[in-house]
Amino acid sequence: MYTITAGTEGVVFGCMDCPYSARVNDYKQRLGNARTQAANAMNDHLRTHRMVPLPPAPRHQRVPSYQIARVAGI
Repeated sequence: MYTITAGTEGVVFGCMDCPYSARVNDYKQRLGNARTQAANAMNDHLRTHRMVPLPPAPRHQRVPSYQIARVAGI
């Protein structure tokens, strides 16, 4: 997660887990929206904090219709 603060030096995105920050004023408008570039830099940084892979999502199993009917009392 990160914070967004606006101050005299402009908008700053700051990491909540370490001292890393990305200032919007450090990015060039000619390369695209500077705020978007700073947010992308922060998101890229945050991915390094999540290097531990997430467990795979559980697979949805189909339940035969006769079992659904039995549970429903049909």
